[in-house]
Amino acid sequence: RALPSDKMGAQYDDTLMAMMRQHKDEMDFLNNIFGFLQRRTQCFNGPKAETNFQTLINTLSHQLEMYKKADVKKKGGVDEDDEEVAAKKKAGKEAEVAKKKAAVIADARKQEQADREAAKKAKEAAAAAAGAAGAAGAAGA
Repeated sequence: RALPSDKMGAQYDDTLMAMMRQHKDEMDFLNNIFGFLQRRTQCFNGPKAETNFQTLINTLSHQLEMYKKADVKKKGGVDEDDEEVAAKKKAGKEAEVAKKKAAVIADARKQEQADREAAKKAKEAAAAAAGAAGAAGAAGA
């Protein structure tokens, strides 16, 4: 089962932050939230209690992994903006390479067209010269 997106629920950030400020710390806040869910919903005591509990464990595990990855990046001097900048640079380089390839192909096509036109003119000139030589030979006979 997919975990919820970290951006999901951002619309409630202000409300949740106001609620959290009314508690002594984050754990007190979470205990109150889970107490509410236990008392007022079937989330942890209804037919889906075991599934919901496992989903909660998966979500917490996901959040722990996100924290660990962010911590490693932070210790390495990398922040989220650095990744975004790197991705933009990579996309820019890829676009530049694609543009250069397209220019090379366009130049090659132009050269092929010029070569065909030159060959056609040379063939026409040779045919005209052959026709002129044939006419001169017939006139001299």
